[in-house]
Amino acid sequence: MVDLTLSWLVQRVGKRALLSLALLLLAVSSLVWGVATVVRPLSVNLLLPITLGGLMAGWWAGRAPRHGSVAGGRLLLLGLGVVTWRVGRVGRDVIALFQAASLHQWTLHLAGRLPESAPLIQALHDLVEHLGTLLVRLRLWGESVAAGTPLFDPIAVSLLWSLALWLVGAWAGWWVRRAARPLVAMTPAAILLGLSTIYAGGTLLHPLILLGSTLLLLILVGQLQREQQWETEHIDFSLEIRYDLALVGVPLVLGVLFFAIVFAAFSPRALINGFRAAPPEPISNVRPFADSLGLRPPPNPETPLERLRSSGMPRDHLLGAGPELAETLVIVIHVESPAPGPPRYYWRGLTYDQYNGQGWWAGQMTTVAYEAGTSAPFTPTAAQQTVRQQVERVDQTSGVLYAAGHLLSVDQPYGVSLRTSEDMFGASITARHYEVESLISNASEAQLRAAGTAYPEWVRDRYLSLPEALPERVRTLAYDLTATAPTPYDRARAIEAYLRTLPYTVELPAPPPGRDVTDYFLFDLRRGYCDYYATAMVVLARAAGLPARLVVGYATGHYEPTQARYFVTEADAHSWPEVYFPGYGWVEFEPTASRAPFQHAASALSETPQPLLTEDTASPTVPRRRIALPLLALLALLPLGLLARSVVDGWWLRQQPPDVLVALLYRRLLADGQRLGIRLANEQTPYEFAEELTVRLAGLADSGRAAALVVPAGEEALWLTDLYVRTCYASTSLQVERAALLQEWRRLHQRLWLAWWLSFRR
Repeated sequence: MVDLTLSWLVQRVGKRALLSLALLLLAVSSLVWGVATVVRPLSVNLLLPITLGGLMAGWWAGRAPRHGSVAGGRLLLLGLGVVTWRVGRVGRDVIALFQAASLHQWTLHLAGRLPESAPLIQALHDLVEHLGTLLVRLRLWGESVAAGTPLFDPIAVSLLWSLALWLVGAWAGWWVRRAARPLVAMTPAAILLGLSTIYAGGTLLHPLILLGSTLLLLILVGQLQREQQWETEHIDFSLEIRYDLALVGVPLVLGVLFFAIVFAAFSPRALINGFRAAPPEPISNVRPFADSLGLRPPPNPETPLERLRSSGMPRDHLLGAGPELAETLVIVIHVESPAPGPPRYYWRGLTYDQYNGQGWWAGQMTTVAYEAGTSAPFTPTAAQQTVRQQVERVDQTSGVLYAAGHLLSVDQPYGVSLRTSEDMFGASITARHYEVESLISNASEAQLRAAGTAYPEWVRDRYLSLPEALPERVRTLAYDLTATAPTPYDRARAIEAYLRTLPYTVELPAPPPGRDVTDYFLFDLRRGYCDYYATAMVVLARAAGLPARLVVGYATGHYEPTQARYFVTEADAHSWPEVYFPGYGWVEFEPTASRAPFQHAASALSETPQPLLTEDTASPTVPRRRIALPLLALLALLPLGLLARSVVDGWWLRQQPPDVLVALLYRRLLADGQRLGIRLANEQTPYEFAEELTVRLAGLADSGRAAALVVPAGEEALWLTDLYVRTCYASTSLQVERAALLQEWRRLHQRLWLAWWLSFRR
């Protein structure tokens, strides 16, 4: 099968063109691998098909004698469609719209009745709404770049990088096929890969592969040009010159690569570091833009001892140990709540920021001792309310301080472990009885949707990190769930809703050694308990560009109304995720299927909050209708634009003299033939071209209906060819009815488009 395929490619494309294409594929593949290693949200599985698709589209466009701007515009539009479909996740909406339109037409023509238009309108609305969401995310990303405040949106970054690599691939394919200029073709790829590698500290392997394939392509294309020139000038030459060139060129390229490797081994790191350190102002200005593109400089290496350091707080909550479900009473809590009835509280203990694929650990921190009544370093907002709790610790084995929400103050001496002045890991206390004041959020859904993405630097740096070895399908799932969600809050809700479809159970085997826990839970187990749910949501949220952390503590417990107390046992031990919203802080979510999700009020219950621990302001969310209406108008005007173009083209053709009109239509016939894979060689007559076209059309008609529609185009093409020959060689002017000629041409043109569609489907 492989031999047959290779033979068919050699016959169809040619050995030399196939070798050029293979070198191009190698070059752009090295570009993809290099970019995917230094840009956070990207992967080879996402970028490689898109980039190779752009390369093949540019190679195919290079066949036709079109102007570069025309070919570039078509390739850009095609790339936008491919990237939107693949990265924007609108394929399902397009398919649903096509199915609704097909059902609409079938009902109209075959059932003989007026069809129901609601499904078609709904499908169109969903598509336009999702496209509008993508445009809003790109707009917010662009505004953050212009303002110098880095915003990392993985969908926006993936869209931009994918489109850029599509265009780089298309540029390379077009310049090599159309103009035989490999150096110009590979320059954008070299610049993109070089800048990414220098800034983010990537490996030199990929630039070396790109350099080597480009040099080999230069040698090959140069020899092909010389041979074509010799053939044109009828100069005899021996084919052995190709082998002589290979014997000289290949070792020369290997020598250049060896010299590059030796040079890099002696000085590249110092040289790169020197460039980084020389101009601090430009680098500081570039940093926000690079962060927005997912590019990060290489981190300072940490030793294992540094990672294992403990600052006085326990860090033993790792996945795989299994849930503790004992009925032992742990704490008893009385809450002085202003709200009637028993509110639902989660008793926060510790927060974890670092995920390594097998569990959670807390980063480096310092412990600060506070006197009784002293407030912890946390500033409330208008969207938070103070809750006072009297806590009795029944279990004396743990010194962790548990409270609802964000700790504010305690009536006993206590210690707080801080990562930074704004980021608390947890608190410890030795007293058995204590009274604590804490802050809980009462932000509404509307407020959280309008919170924006102006995250503080400490949030961006710590709570978006994921391990390099995170499986690609985890990131893909995050994109699938959140690509068309308009706001960060909606993206968090989409992840939460998906995880709640997985069944809850505590009867689970331990994860296999070396397996990523999130990947194992989402794609193999498909069931689990709270640690799995919480971990999966934090990882998926970070992959979707949402700062998130894992919290461990206790769920609400049993409320005793006669005593107005919560009795919390070991069976209530729980883990849950929290997502950061600018101006509102950390907000709880509940992805565990066995527990009810948190409900946020539909409208605001308080004044608009002030920014929380940051001077950035929240970016407003653009209403969907403002972006949906222009897109609906654009979709409505598109058919009108195509119709107007057809009318103007028909009018212009009718103004041409018959001789000029025949020549114009014949050139269009040649373009349609080239689309079907037929070329008019210099020594080939127009009649031979028409005969080859007729044979090609007959081979495409593999069904009765297709034959009835396509085969007659051969006779019509021969008729137009005959008119063209008579126009070129007749001594008198051609007498032909222009209206009839244009009518015949339109029929022929439609048949040829159908033939192209049949060949494309094959």
